[in-house]
Amino acid sequence: MKSKTTLALATLALILMVGIPTVQAQSEFAKPGDLVLRVEVDFSTFDLTASPGGGGAFYVGGAIFNRGESSANGDEAIGRFDCWGWQVDAVLGPVFVLQEWNLFGVGKLQVQGAEDEGPRAVTGGTGKFDNARGEATGFDFSNLGVDASFVGRFKLKGSR
Repeated sequence: MKSKTTLALATLALILMVGIPTVQAQSEFAKPGDLVLRVEVDFSTFDLTASPGGGGAFYVGGAIFNRGESSANGDEAIGRFDCWGWQVDAVLGPVFVLQEWNLFGVGKLQVQGAEDEGPRAVTGGTGKFDNARGEATGFDFSNLGVDASFVGRFKLKGSR
């Protein structure tokens, strides 16, 4: 049981941090035309199905807030974050993810890619994001150890 717990914690840390670009200054997240969102990770949702060779399928979810807002301040979540994928190796990766950023009453953004140094692809969406394409870049995990949150920036084309 202890080894499965250790594997799960190591996998979660790798999923959230491996290959993420170096933490960037907050001012870089405020470029005009970018969609900037903050996720509070709900670690109680984390699930890992370990494979015999290491790694395995995983899921983690959380609440989406506007940048600068949080549940600690009494702010209401504006959406739901869901991330699932596969970690090929329990120690070294690579990790492949699919993410859904569901902004209540607005639409959903679909993001996919490898957790590596490059941006992840915005592959489409629904609602106001029905024609969206672009990149999910600049994930800032500087608060993850403090309040289990991170910031993501989207450069979108074709959304309404």
